[in-house]
Amino acid sequence: PYIQDLLKVSNAGTVEIGLTGQYQTDSTKIPAPVLKVNGQAYSVLYAQPNNNLTFDWNESNIQTVTALTGAHTFTPTNPKIGATYIITLAQTGAVTPNWNSLVKWPAATAPTLTGAGKTDIITLICYNETGAGLYYGTSTLDFTT
Repeated sequence: PYIQDLLKVSNAGTVEIGLTGQYQTDSTKIPAPVLKVNGQAYSVLYAQPNNNLTFDWNESNIQTVTALTGAHTFTPTNPKIGATYIITLAQTGAVTPNWNSLVKWPAATAPTLTGAGKTDIITLICYNETGAGLYYGTSTLDFTT
């Protein structure tokens, strides 16, 4: 059969773009959707309202915490394998994060967050979406808030 779908939108809100004109020989060879963006593509910055490290990635791939202080456990939900997530952590005091063995850091060492009056940026790439996900993480630290 010939695939003719240029744009498919499911009831769940999934959008697939770019299947038109590709042939398949059996049901195991359905081509993956293709998305091409000319110009910019972005995720809306989501301000996480609870000032902790609980993130629902369905809210946005880029999230910010505006008044983080104290000890918190990283608790993400709804990860997608291959996705990149960015969190900015504006701190009002000392912060002790527990990354819960979900994040692999360079040299197996999690960053020490910089504390009051500073903003740190954590970039995560999801490599396994089971459960809360597993991530490779990097940090850019010590921005003045």
